[in-house]
Amino acid sequence: MKIIIAGDGKVGATLVRQLSAEEYDLTLVDVNPNRLDSSSERFDIMAVQGNCASMEVLKEAGVEIVPAQRSNRRLRRSLMKMLQKNGRQIGRKQIGRKGRFPEP
Repeated sequence: MKIIIAGDGKVGATLVRQLSAEEYDLTLVDVNPNRLDSSSERFDIMAVQGNCASMEVLKEAGVEIVPAQRSNRRLRRSLMKMLQKNGRQIGRKQIGRKGRFPEP
């Protein structure tokens, strides 16, 4: 499964560390070239420099469809529906206490 992580801050770095250990295909997008270089050297990931809000940058990162939503709640609901249609249900119970994600 290909996952694109927007931002290499605290949350993004944690996601990169956990998901790369589980051998997901990761692409990291960030505006800071120093952070990207550091993360791409440390982990086996693709790095794209740019603003995550730019459609051109997202296309370069491999995004094919971006749902247009007005709120995070609507976006989360849409993504959950898309995952459920594809036979994947992800929620807090599936992730678990140790922060493990579903198998790739």
